[in-house]
Amino acid sequence: MKRGNIFRMDKNFIGLIIPYASVLLIPILIWLISNVYVIHNNEEKWISLLANNIENNIRVIDGDIERVEDMVDSISQNTNFSKFFSDEKLTYEESVGVQKLLSSYPAENELIDHLYIYSRKSGLLITLDGIYYDAKDYYETRRPIQGYTPESWEEELALGAPKGAYGKQQEYLVDNRNIAILPYRRNVPIYNPTKNDGTITTLIRAEELTSYFDLLLEKGKGELYVYNTVGDLVLKKGDKYKDESILYHADSKGYQKAKIGPDQMYRFDMTSAQNKWRYTLFVNQEYVLSEVSRFNTLLNTISILAFLLGMCICLYFTYKKNKACFQVIKLLGIDGSDFFSTKLKTNEFEILQPYLGQVLDENTALKDNVKKMGEVADYKALHMLFYGDIANENDIHSVMKESNLSFTQKKFMVLVLRSKAIYNLEGEKNKKMFFINTLEEYIQRKIYVYIADAKTMIVLINFDEEEDAFCEQLRGSCAKMNTDIFFHYRMEVILGAGTVTESVYEISESLKQAMRVISYKSLTGQMEILFSKELPDEKTMYYYPIELEDKIIKNISCGNWEETMRIFDIVYEENINNRALSGEQLEELIREINSSLNKVRQLFFGDDECIDYKTIGFTVKSFFEYVHDFVFATCESIKALDENAQSEKFKSMIAYIHEHYSDYDLSLTTLAKVFGLNDITYISKQFKKMTNENFSSYLERIRIEKACEMLDGKNQVKEIAEQVGYLSDVSFRRAFKKRIGLSPRDYKNNKNA
Repeated sequence: MKRGNIFRMDKNFIGLIIPYASVLLIPILIWLISNVYVIHNNEEKWISLLANNIENNIRVIDGDIERVEDMVDSISQNTNFSKFFSDEKLTYEESVGVQKLLSSYPAENELIDHLYIYSRKSGLLITLDGIYYDAKDYYETRRPIQGYTPESWEEELALGAPKGAYGKQQEYLVDNRNIAILPYRRNVPIYNPTKNDGTITTLIRAEELTSYFDLLLEKGKGELYVYNTVGDLVLKKGDKYKDESILYHADSKGYQKAKIGPDQMYRFDMTSAQNKWRYTLFVNQEYVLSEVSRFNTLLNTISILAFLLGMCICLYFTYKKNKACFQVIKLLGIDGSDFFSTKLKTNEFEILQPYLGQVLDENTALKDNVKKMGEVADYKALHMLFYGDIANENDIHSVMKESNLSFTQKKFMVLVLRSKAIYNLEGEKNKKMFFINTLEEYIQRKIYVYIADAKTMIVLINFDEEEDAFCEQLRGSCAKMNTDIFFHYRMEVILGAGTVTESVYEISESLKQAMRVISYKSLTGQMEILFSKELPDEKTMYYYPIELEDKIIKNISCGNWEETMRIFDIVYEENINNRALSGEQLEELIREINSSLNKVRQLFFGDDECIDYKTIGFTVKSFFEYVHDFVFATCESIKALDENAQSEKFKSMIAYIHEHYSDYDLSLTTLAKVFGLNDITYISKQFKKMTNENFSSYLERIRIEKACEMLDGKNQVKEIAEQVGYLSDVSFRRAFKKRIGLSPRDYKNNKNA
């Protein structure tokens, strides 16, 4: 059909495209309108997401600062340091002992650059790496360099920090290097800082503390300023926007636009929960909006492409529909020159019904004639030959006389065709007529066709040539035929040929050999094999020793998915790549492996969940893919069961703590002994995972909660401290105030009131 006929009339084409345009373009227009709304709100959502990220970073910094404070509190409560702060003079050996004990504290804390303690009575200063009998000597080793002298530094050291533990970010000179340091100093004793026996000082790496913002500040060309509650600048990264950062807008929603000179910035104001510090970040607007702009551009591009694609789909289906109309007209023998010009309606196929009815009547008459061709007798004779239902020679001759079969050549071969999809032709007789014409065209021999089922066709070839020459010619003809069938009808056909025989009694054996070829090709995907003589030797045994099955079950029981699949990869490599197994051996191998998988099902899931894998219609590749999925799912299920068991053990640990919280020596080591565990690290990780706090914090919380219940007019604070597991009432008072915010006495008075 000429292309000009397809778009013969513009009005017809427009009439055909309208239904598709209304169906496809209206949803696309609705989608475009929704995209406009999404683009409008993207900027606000992206900035909120950035603000949430900043808040998360501040919470992480709070946690880091809390660890430093806890370490300083722990040093102050350690009685081994009491002699250092109380005596006016220590021996060298005692000083070395204090220095070694001090060195054990900052381990695994990357924030701490240095740590030292100072005794006001003796004037002795001990650091992580030295002992100084005159504090001025230490000043030359590690000192601030902004307006400090040895005298002013020593005076500040002696005064301590009774009102505020944190200083301001300073530049320290260390080994001829400038390092940004945030000093944190506490007077000893901490619970009575005015007594001032001495000081504990940590030097925190300012760059390490604020490193969580490095990527944002670098890409956003921004700066960071941190102020304490009295308005002093504690930390900073940059100096350009310092004056603007001092101004604090309490009514802001966390972020706002700010124009500072020529720079367009976003200002973020956040407050930390731990220290009540105010964090002020300045980030360039171009960086903040760059991600949104890229997303909006992508969304607009997709919208335009979707609209164009919808138009193309409308045009394509209209083209196909118009073309189909002219093809039907041509097949019906109708003159289409002016057919549509006078009779086109909304449903153009309505005007074709009279012509289609005439064709249906002709087809009915044709089918009636086909029934008179002796099909039943032909099929009866072929069935007898193919399936060996021959009692004696007289039976076959009598049946063949009634049929149209006539063998004029000496040799026979059976060719089997099996399609992966049901033939796209109506009725077995139509399929037979189609394939008879196709097969005779390519094979060019006398053939007889038998439809075994909806997907299988058996062809009996009668020939008289020399066997090798015939087989070579048949191979080429089958290859061309298969390619042509796929090109025209999109059907994939598997072909298999049996052995050559000169006796009609051996035709059934040739069929069996051809079916073996079909089975082997379906199983392995090796489509280059055509004849049964090309199949592998059946004597080759497959590789799957019993010890491999034991290893597979053992690894699956441990949830070891990787090692199990490595074993199956070895089985696949050895059997599929290194051995030429027959179809029967491959099927037996798959049954053996499936039996192993059934043992796994019964072992771990019981009979109720033991569903046998249907080894019908599979290939070797698809079966091993199923094995891969089964092993992965089973290992994940076993891991989940193990996690449930661990959860139950953890619940038992929690119950034990609630029963024995009053034991002053209760620790991770105690739990490990009670529950038969060798690694206390495992218990520590479980506490962090399950309760979101470490063991010591959890135990302290339980003890303080119990103490709150005991605080009344009858019990003394010291007695309660001993009853909840504290050896020292000082430690109890400190822990109580840290948790509750009040001293035990104040809490007791409020409770009685």
